[in-house]
Amino acid sequence: MTCFYTYMAFSQFLLIWYANLPEETIFYRHRMGGWLWISLAYPIIRFFIPFFTLLSRPAKRNTTLVGVMAAYSIVMVYLDIYWIVMPVFYPAPAVSWMDFATLATTVSVCGLMFWSRFKKHKLAPVGDLRFEQSLHFENA
Repeated sequence: MTCFYTYMAFSQFLLIWYANLPEETIFYRHRMGGWLWISLAYPIIRFFIPFFTLLSRPAKRNTTLVGVMAAYSIVMVYLDIYWIVMPVFYPAPAVSWMDFATLATTVSVCGLMFWSRFKKHKLAPVGDLRFEQSLHFENA
């Protein structure tokens, strides 16, 4: 997904740059002022760090590292949405208590929905004859 996201973001940038339409280029003009350092660091923190961290097979089999990278990816998605929306309203990055309140509300609602459905359904498949065998499968 990291590669796909980077491909889509670069394709969008390339189309906007090539077309050079004022109503489209304003998107990047808003992000080249006080937001320039985030815009320049974004390919590194959104693509290169997760991609090269999880490139090797031992890294992908380390559940702690995969969990850390999953949490890192969720934070990067939040930063991505923040980078898309906020430069239109603020010429320089500004953090408000409303940002944290909105995040806490969204996470709380999603968490409640998850746990309510999680309690109603089984975690493991019931009646699958090959389930025990699949738990000990090792791909060479």
